[in-house]
Amino acid sequence: MLRRRRAGTSQGVVALIAPDMPATLELTTDAFADGAPIPPRHAGRGVGDNVAPGFTWSRPPVGTAQLLLVVEDPDAPARRPFVHLVALLEPTAKRAVEGALTLTPGVEPARVGRGRVRFVTGTLGLRGYQGPRALPGHGRHTYGFHLFALDRAVPQDARLRRLDDVVALARGHVLARGEYFGTQER
Repeated sequence: MLRRRRAGTSQGVVALIAPDMPATLELTTDAFADGAPIPPRHAGRGVGDNVAPGFTWSRPPVGTAQLLLVVEDPDAPARRPFVHLVALLEPTAKRAVEGALTLTPGVEPARVGRGRVRFVTGTLGLRGYQGPRALPGHGRHTYGFHLFALDRAVPQDARLRRLDDVVALARGHVLARGEYFGTQER
């Protein structure tokens, strides 16, 4: 019954904050090729090790005040894509090493660049990277890793309970974006 149900990209983060903007930032990882299967090391708990892949990106445009990294699954059988990561990063960061975006209880919060990462709760009610975990028999899921350069930082005192709160503050403030995709099927 759920096999044909997919959230789609119309309610995804790109459609919500930068719908007509082409991807001009280069976002890459050595963990898997763009569009290829995500290895078990980076898959979610129960099917993998739940370790965030390392990413590098090209220099954001002048005027970038903050970077926003979102991982989502538009193939989830829901009204909206499942959100696996929402992270706000300092504008001078050039990369996130493997595991830096994974929150581990009792371990110092991640640093990317010179600053700490500000995590926002994803669909599963958790903060930090929550690796892909496609539903068995639901078919192939394509996970989008989206990076946005914002011309205004999300205020430190802003109450951010979920991605919608970040979207409301980021809409109209995207200077550039990048994307990378991985797949999973169980």
